[in-house]
Amino acid sequence: MTVTVAGADIEFTACNVCERRWWERDGETVALSAVLSLASKR
Repeated sequence: MTVTVAGADIEFTACNVCERRWWERDGETVALSAVLSLASKR
């Protein structure tokens, strides 16, 4: 699933097999804390 956060397209992926979840921006893994920081900007 791709969402737009503070003007940036961020892709969320979840694996049903290993239950791993991660965020990516421009092909690079992004820490959840960075996604939350972007979401809090106005």
